[in-house]
Amino acid sequence: DWGEAGIRLNGIAPGPTETAILEGTREHPAFGKGFEGLTLPLGRTADPAEIAKVAAFMLGPDASYVHGTVWYVDGGNEAATLPDRI
Repeated sequence: DWGEAGIRLNGIAPGPTETAILEGTREHPAFGKGFEGLTLPLGRTADPAEIAKVAAFMLGPDASYVHGTVWYVDGGNEAATLPDRI
């Protein structure tokens, strides 16, 4: 129904991104240890601008036929959790 009304529904699933929230997580006595154990397939966290560029693309005319999807902008974290075979 939304698509027929000209409204595209999409989402962005960001991975660890250099924000104040991530800094707080790193400094937290319990959550920080969990973050240290996180495998980052690209070996780094995202810059907020990297996430914003995907959002800008999704809002622009070049994504006019993109509808009903979630874009993982997570440096490969989602893919790293999937099984090798189904």
